[in-house]
Amino acid sequence: MAYIASGSRGLQIVSGFDPQQPHRIGWFDLPGNAYGVALERRVDGTYAYVTDRDGGLHVIAISQPTQPVQLTAHDIPSSAWRVTLVGHHAYVAAGDAGLRIVDTTDPAHPVAAGVYPLPYARAVAAVGDYVYVTDRTYGALYTINVADPAYPVLTSIFATPGGAYDVALDGTLAYIADGVAGLRILDVSKPDEPREIGALTTPGVAVDVHIAGHLAFVAGREDGLYIIDVSDPAHPLALSTYHTSGEVWAVAPVGSYVFLANGTAGVCILDVSNPLHPVEMDAYDTLGFAWDIAVVADVVVVADEQGGLLVLRWYGSQRAFYRGSDGARAGKKALLSDRPGCVVRRHASGSAASLSATSRR
Repeated sequence: MAYIASGSRGLQIVSGFDPQQPHRIGWFDLPGNAYGVALERRVDGTYAYVTDRDGGLHVIAISQPTQPVQLTAHDIPSSAWRVTLVGHHAYVAAGDAGLRIVDTTDPAHPVAAGVYPLPYARAVAAVGDYVYVTDRTYGALYTINVADPAYPVLTSIFATPGGAYDVALDGTLAYIADGVAGLRILDVSKPDEPREIGALTTPGVAVDVHIAGHLAFVAGREDGLYIIDVSDPAHPLALSTYHTSGEVWAVAPVGSYVFLANGTAGVCILDVSNPLHPVEMDAYDTLGFAWDIAVVADVVVVADEQGGLLVLRWYGSQRAFYRGSDGARAGKKALLSDRPGCVVRRHASGSAASLSATSRR
């Protein structure tokens, strides 16, 4: 299933039975504008944590995807952008309200656990006792020790040359989607002394990054998806760029597939078993603007402005969504490269020189 955060229209849930016809199986309308979503599976059920740009962290039970139930809304005194979950804590990048730490031991009754002030927290990743937060005001990565969530302590600040939109962790490495400065790779084995070991300038604005094996998948807004080989972090190599008819704001790799939150074009799924030649397998047009996406098993959840939280089911073995709540046939699947404005570009020899910066932000 797929879960989509749909801005002012909340959470939507999609499922189906015909592998060529994905359809929405659930939807939860939020009072504000859904932006980010993270999923948590527990013994007692599955929960979606949805950030609200109008302020707030919504906790929605989705164990029954056809009947999502909001358990609570935790107040955040500013725009809540992204959220990550570690243990029984949610870490929220809350704009000018900084890093907000929420105890989620009881999902129905989250409790404020700690705060660390930042100029403008945009995204967050966490591992162990450390949380890594990107700051959009100054373009920086903040490392914060949260061993005691009630008293978070600043460990280090690393200035980046771009916008510091997002951060992903893989072992002792931090990957930063750094706006016009592309992808930056840091060694954070010493949290108090992060150092850059590699970088790759992308042609557009890098706003989201996820790591899967030796590949980095970077969202480039209107410039599409960048697939980068990071098997040698000191020398990342551009493999291909996949242009969509929307704006790629978030990516979620699962096995040999990548799910894209594709802005006005909704959601699309790519087969990246050959990263030099990504191929679209299916797509789903959401009600609004798809900002973020998360996947667990066959469930896809999308944060969709104007559409709320959307939940979709995707049958991976048949490589398709179900579309259309009335079960109407969606028609023949088409390769994205066959659609107007959608192009797959391979970077010959994987040369970093094939990517150049632009001044767009």
